[in-house]
Amino acid sequence: MSKVSKNIRHLRTIKKWSQEQLALKLDISRARIGSYEEERFDPPIDVLIRISNLFHIAVDALIKADLSKFNGDSFIKVGENRILFPIMVDR
Repeated sequence: MSKVSKNIRHLRTIKKWSQEQLALKLDISRARIGSYEEERFDPPIDVLIRISNLFHIAVDALIKADLSKFNGDSFIKVGENRILFPIMVDR
Protein backbone atom coordinates (compact mmCIF):
# COMPACT_ATOMS: atom_id res chain seq x y z
CA MET A 1 0.00 0.00 0.00
CA SER A 2 1.42 3.38 -0.95
CA LYS A 3 1.91 6.03 1.70
CA VAL A 4 -0.77 8.26 0.15
CA SER A 5 -3.41 5.52 0.10
CA LYS A 6 -2.47 4.35 3.59
CA ASN A 7 -2.54 7.93 4.89
CA ILE A 8 -5.97 8.68 3.42
CA ARG A 9 -7.40 5.54 5.01
CA HIS A 10 -5.65 6.24 8.34
CA LEU A 11 -6.85 9.84 8.56
CA ARG A 12 -10.38 8.78 7.67
CA THR A 13 -10.45 6.06 10.32
CA ILE A 14 -9.07 8.40 12.99
CA LYS A 15 -12.14 10.58 12.40
CA LYS A 16 -14.35 7.45 12.27
CA TRP A 17 -15.68 8.54 8.88
CA SER A 18 -16.94 6.20 6.21
CA GLN A 19 -15.66 6.55 2.66
CA GLU A 20 -19.00 8.15 1.84
CA GLN A 21 -18.64 10.75 4.60
CA LEU A 22 -15.13 11.66 3.47
CA ALA A 23 -16.25 11.83 -0.15
CA LEU A 24 -19.03 14.28 0.77
CA LYS A 25 -16.58 16.49 2.66
CA LEU A 26 -14.20 16.50 -0.32
CA ASP A 27 -17.00 16.87 -2.89
CA ILE A 28 -15.97 13.75 -4.80
CA SER A 29 -17.55 10.32 -5.24
CA ARG A 30 -17.21 7.49 -2.74
CA ALA A 31 -15.82 5.34 -5.55
CA ARG A 32 -12.92 7.78 -5.98
CA ILE A 33 -12.08 7.52 -2.27
CA GLY A 34 -12.14 3.73 -2.61
CA SER A 35 -9.89 3.85 -5.67
CA TYR A 36 -7.36 6.01 -3.79
CA GLU A 37 -7.38 3.79 -0.71
CA GLU A 38 -7.08 0.65 -2.84
CA GLU A 39 -4.24 2.16 -4.93
CA ARG A 40 -6.10 1.88 -8.20
CA PHE A 41 -5.51 5.61 -8.78
CA ASP A 42 -3.41 8.31 -7.18
CA PRO A 43 -5.31 11.42 -6.13
CA PRO A 44 -4.63 14.45 -8.32
CA ILE A 45 -3.06 17.50 -6.74
CA ASP A 46 -6.39 19.32 -6.32
CA VAL A 47 -7.74 16.42 -4.25
CA LEU A 48 -4.51 16.23 -2.24
CA ILE A 49 -4.90 19.93 -1.45
CA ARG A 50 -8.52 19.40 -0.33
CA ILE A 51 -7.43 16.48 1.89
CA SER A 52 -4.60 18.64 3.23
CA ASN A 53 -7.01 21.44 4.10
CA LEU A 54 -9.60 19.11 5.62
CA PHE A 55 -7.15 17.35 7.94
CA HIS A 56 -4.77 20.32 8.44
CA ILE A 57 -1.85 18.24 7.18
CA ALA A 58 0.73 19.49 4.72
CA VAL A 59 0.56 17.89 1.28
CA ASP A 60 4.15 16.71 1.55
CA ALA A 61 3.27 14.88 4.78
CA LEU A 62 0.42 13.11 2.99
CA ILE A 63 2.83 11.99 0.29
CA LYS A 64 6.06 11.32 2.19
CA ALA A 65 5.22 10.42 5.81
CA ASP A 66 3.70 7.23 7.15
CA LEU A 67 0.94 8.79 9.24
CA SER A 68 -0.16 5.38 10.53
CA LYS A 69 2.74 5.63 12.99
CA PHE A 70 0.85 8.46 14.67
CA ASN A 71 -2.56 8.33 16.26
CA GLY A 72 -4.90 11.30 16.22
CA ASP A 73 -3.82 12.36 19.71
CA SER A 74 -0.16 12.74 18.73
CA PHE A 75 -0.82 15.40 16.08
CA ILE A 76 -0.27 18.95 17.31
CA LYS A 77 -2.15 21.60 15.34
CA VAL A 78 -0.05 24.68 14.69
CA GLY A 79 -1.47 27.65 12.85
CA GLU A 80 -3.97 27.53 10.03
CA ASN A 81 -2.89 24.44 8.12
CA ARG A 82 0.08 22.78 9.79
CA ILE A 83 0.44 19.86 12.13
CA LEU A 84 3.57 18.78 13.93
CA PHE A 85 4.36 15.13 14.48
CA PRO A 86 6.32 14.94 17.71
CA ILE A 87 8.81 12.11 17.94
CA MET A 88 11.08 10.99 20.74
CA VAL A 89 14.70 11.20 19.67
CA ASP A 90 16.41 10.18 22.91
CA ARG A 91 14.98 9.24 26.29
